[in-house]
Amino acid sequence: MKRNGQFEINLFSCISVSSTTPRERERERAREQRERETHTQRGSESGREGAMTSKAGGLEPWPSLLKYSNAAVVLTKSASSPKRKGNKASGEPKSLATQQTEDILDAILPPRQWVEDGQQWVQHVSSTPATRLDVVNLQEKLDQELQRRQARETGICPIREELYAQCFDELIRQVTVNCAERGLLLLRVRDELRMTIAAYQTLYESSVAFGLRKALQAECGKENMETRIQQLEGELKELDRQVAEWKFHFVIKAHVLS
Repeated sequence: MKRNGQFEINLFSCISVSSTTPRERERERAREQRERETHTQRGSESGREGAMTSKAGGLEPWPSLLKYSNAAVVLTKSASSPKRKGNKASGEPKSLATQQTEDILDAILPPRQWVEDGQQWVQHVSSTPATRLDVVNLQEKLDQELQRRQARETGICPIREELYAQCFDELIRQVTVNCAERGLLLLRVRDELRMTIAAYQTLYESSVAFGLRKALQAECGKENMETRIQQLEGELKELDRQVAEWKFHFVIKAHVLS
């Protein structure tokens, strides 16, 4: 038996394939290709974090670096902020500490909701503790999303800002699961950073507007200044002519008197 990647080739299968017709071999290759694609697709779907489980087996409505739990259908339409449901499969009630952690997570990172096929879905952030491997996967996923969405490395970039905000939210979630107080403190740091960035953005926009207003004023006053310059140049020429004329009369009078 010979190994090549993930597929194994048997000597007997090679002999049986060689004895078939070309059309049968083509069908066999097409079937193997379909099996490979199905296997690859299932592996990528099972390894994706925060994937949503719906009746149709679809993925989450929009990708995010923040890890979410499985989506659930909201039965009552009047519920504006549905609570998390207990684990009915295991039958184990949630502890008070776990419930408090989930409530804090819902307050820090609100669940996302959407409507699909006439049903309202809700998806809370995951309350599963993170491991070292989760942090490594988060870093790799961040680099992949930056490259896939072609975010700029320097300067102002909304895409890079959004991805790093999602990454910071995921770190806050991981810290909050282990220590709620530390997560709340990180939340204050995040809000302060956002306020500072918003203040700088407002200052930048006001400075740009002030510069444009001054540029328009300068452009409008340019014609008036050019007209004024021409007027002053004409007055200067007239004064020079009068000075020259007075000098000429003075010289004539001095010559006559002499």
